[in-house]
Amino acid sequence: MNIHKNLLVAGLIFFVPAVSNGQRDRLLTLDESITIALRKNYSIKSAEYTLQQRDAQVLGAYSAILPSVNISSGKSRFLQGATSNIGTVQGIDSEGNPTIISRVFTSPYFQQDNHSFGLSINQNIYDGGKWWNNIAQAKSFQTSGFHALEGAKNDAVFQITRRYLELSKATALQYALFDALMLSQEQLERTNSLYELGSVARTDLFKAKVQLGTDKSNLLTQQNVVAAAKSSLNLVMGRNPLTPIRLEEKEYAKVEYPSREKAIDIAKKNNPRLKQFEAAVRGAQHGTKVAKAAFFPKLSASIQYSRNNQDLGSVFSPSNISNNWQSNLGVSLNLNIFNGFADKANLEQSQAIYNSSKEDLENSNRELIARIDDAITKLETYEELENIFEENQQSATEDLRLATERYGLWSATLLEVQDAQVALLRANTSVIRNKYDSQIAYAQLMNTMGQIR
Repeated sequence: MNIHKNLLVAGLIFFVPAVSNGQRDRLLTLDESITIALRKNYSIKSAEYTLQQRDAQVLGAYSAILPSVNISSGKSRFLQGATSNIGTVQGIDSEGNPTIISRVFTSPYFQQDNHSFGLSINQNIYDGGKWWNNIAQAKSFQTSGFHALEGAKNDAVFQITRRYLELSKATALQYALFDALMLSQEQLERTNSLYELGSVARTDLFKAKVQLGTDKSNLLTQQNVVAAAKSSLNLVMGRNPLTPIRLEEKEYAKVEYPSREKAIDIAKKNNPRLKQFEAAVRGAQHGTKVAKAAFFPKLSASIQYSRNNQDLGSVFSPSNISNNWQSNLGVSLNLNIFNGFADKANLEQSQAIYNSSKEDLENSNRELIARIDDAITKLETYEELENIFEENQQSATEDLRLATERYGLWSATLLEVQDAQVALLRANTSVIRNKYDSQIAYAQLMNTMGQIR
């Protein structure tokens, strides 16, 4: 009775959650996971906003060469209250002689309106190449932002692929541990039957129970691993980490990959992160040219046109367009002689940024080669291990069958059976890990080559 109860409990541990989730959760494929991530992933959203800023900076960079036009119009009113002032005037005294006398002068309340209209145009003619290098720099940073977005999308696809495969691997390992639990349950029943017949010692019964408990513990631990893998996959997709997931069960084809030399060549042409650094170097180079422009003279032209009159019609009426106006035409040449070493410091800073960008590019090249070498080395290793693990799995399966038969015939010990069970579990998990780790390494290679999508 206890044996059947243990079997029921073990089944409930694994199958009840799986069945209930299967009824509640919609099947999630890898392609659907990637689609969700490309729409909701945080890194992609951030890169999109950065690219929008770069687009705006390109538009703003044209302001230095396009003319600036300003129109102004206004109305003013001058008010003055009645005032009294004492002044002097020439008069005649009582004897008829000319003299200066004081007199009070009174001015009445006074107001006067004034209407104005103005137009000014300023055009940069030459600024030492600053304007076109600003535009080129902004476009380089725009290109860098575009490749950063592409890199974020590729990374998101890789992270989704990796997390999806890790969850698939964790689930497959969970099934393998459940199979091991069932084997231990069957062995406990078999040992109990032999013990009741007096064919084995009581210690064998205890050993079988210990093995069953160990397998239950391993299964429960793996369920936690599966739960954590689901949470990680949801987070990369930009979803609530508690969102239920049920994965598509599929067999993955054996991967085919290029040589190291070909993979590196493809990566240097397509890797968006590398292209991002290349564009950043170009932008930094234009930045040094912008800083050097401060040492050249600047030539600009300007036009100002204005109209003023107390009468509104005299300012805005077409009939008076030829009257009441003023205009100023000018050309200015400006050369900065000394401004406290600010231009020199700015140039040195720009050159340092340019040198740093080149170092980043070279380091990115080295890291790219290292990632490709790492991925291909893993793939080569997994390829060699595949046959070894499959042979081990077949041998372990046959060894367990023979050990179980011998134990039933009293020609093998329980320890031999349990060793065979452990060996089979190890072989099964090795096959599972090798299969999924190979797919993850392939995804890493494709991401580095810029071809994961």
